[in-house]
Amino acid sequence: MSLRIKLLLGMVLLPTACLLVFLSLSVINFVDDKKAFVYEWNQLQARYIASQIDLNLMRMKDDPQEALFVAKIDSSLNHLQSLAGRVQKDQAAAIIKTYAVAMCSGLRSITWVEIEGRLVYTYCHKISSGFELFAFDKSRLENYFTERGVSENILVGLDGYVISGPPGYPIGRELTSIVGNGVKEVFEANFEKGRIEFKDKRDSETYLLNFYRIPNESLMILSITARTAPERAAYFFVYKGIIFAGALMVITFMAALFISGALIRSVVQLRNAMQNFGAGQMDVHLETSSKDEVGQLAGLFNDMVKHIKDLMSVHEEKARIDAEMTLASDLQRKFFPTESYSNQKYQFAGFYEPASQCGGDWWTYVESEDHFIVCICDVTGHGLQSALITSAACAVVASFKATLQGPAQLMAAMNRAVFETSRGALNMTCLIAAFDKRTNKMTYCNASHEPTYFFTPREGIKRSDINVFDAVNGPRLGESLDASFTETTISFEEGSVFLFYSDGLKDIVNSENKAFEERRILKVLTKVTDHSVAADTILDMAMKETKEWRGQSGLIDDLSYFIVKHNSQGPTA
Repeated sequence: MSLRIKLLLGMVLLPTACLLVFLSLSVINFVDDKKAFVYEWNQLQARYIASQIDLNLMRMKDDPQEALFVAKIDSSLNHLQSLAGRVQKDQAAAIIKTYAVAMCSGLRSITWVEIEGRLVYTYCHKISSGFELFAFDKSRLENYFTERGVSENILVGLDGYVISGPPGYPIGRELTSIVGNGVKEVFEANFEKGRIEFKDKRDSETYLLNFYRIPNESLMILSITARTAPERAAYFFVYKGIIFAGALMVITFMAALFISGALIRSVVQLRNAMQNFGAGQMDVHLETSSKDEVGQLAGLFNDMVKHIKDLMSVHEEKARIDAEMTLASDLQRKFFPTESYSNQKYQFAGFYEPASQCGGDWWTYVESEDHFIVCICDVTGHGLQSALITSAACAVVASFKATLQGPAQLMAAMNRAVFETSRGALNMTCLIAAFDKRTNKMTYCNASHEPTYFFTPREGIKRSDINVFDAVNGPRLGESLDASFTETTISFEEGSVFLFYSDGLKDIVNSENKAFEERRILKVLTKVTDHSVAADTILDMAMKETKEWRGQSGLIDDLSYFIVKHNSQGPTA
């Protein structure tokens, strides 16, 4: 289902549902209110009819000409005391004699008799000397019961017989025989007024009945209304509500169609732009004219595209640099000779690991007819620029390999190369040592590099047995073009072991950020107790210790070190 359909359904159905719920509740309340109104109206109507009947009787008392006759009789109903009216006296006397007992029985104040073929009503009222009788045309009562309307108004006696009612209503019959026994409680209860619901046996429908007893009379006004009358009255209200709801649905639908159209167009543009961008079209741009949430979203999309393009450019640049750094790293490793070497007098084993792809550490060894020469360098910092300085040093060593006279000569040449390359921006520490193949002597030149440890392996060796040559014979390379360097010569015993290293060895840290330090370097060396142990084995011992100390920690600085071992009896396997 598309977003537009969902929006239309949400914008149309939700208000419509709310309106229908409101309409249903309104109809229920309307019907209840209408019922209450019908009850009250019927009660008022019954009281009005009762007051009109009472007023008519008062008029006939005051003016006998208003009635067919007005008579007074004693309490025994046998002696006529007075008689007046429009009917002849003998005829009125005959009527009184015939119907007096029925008229004044007390079960109903008004009854009906037939005079000369027409139905007339009589009224009997108790007075101090007996009874007062009235006879009057039925028109005086029927005027109040002819209009049916919503309710039927009926005049009944307390005995339950119908005295007057709407045209066609059975007069003179007991009400229970007409509508059923549901109305019995009206006559059995001694209430002045009230209301009940009953089921009419004629149509099995439920009706609302209001009753009102006329004061001081044996008469009662009944107003009967079908229970469905308030509901029928609500039909028109419902009809108007449905028309209003339909009109509101149409208006809401048209408004939703217009609003959703504008919204969907913006969303579709955004979707297409995202699809094009995902397909690789990098020049996607959305025009944002609106300042609503969709416009803000489009602006965010434009910002996202710009940021992604910037990130891609950075990524491409980084990939290019990484490729160049990888190439430079591969090239720098070619500056190093093989990690293991031996001749008749000496063994060599070296290790190197840069802190990044390219490093500033470098070592090498060169062999001449009389000397075995080793060199270790450490450029300040690490990275590509440091690697470039080591390349200059490597080129110098390679050029002096055939004409090398001593460490100081080589150091001076390397100083010139480093200074010319970096112009003083970068410096290099360096240590060059020349081992004499004929004697147990070594001549070295140190340009501010880390000292070198050497010792002779034997049982029970202590840290105090490990020697160090730490004479500094000159400043760091590259500090000054006219720097001078001197040499120092030392003697050593047969089978001596030498450890050359850069400052990265002491800077190794473990997971607790503790440095490897000098004492751990010496601890590794004191484990070498056999003069027959090869340089490779000693290097492996040192590598194991450093790796265990590091764990998963990275390097702070480039790490390089190597072992030179003097063979006491020729090369050792």
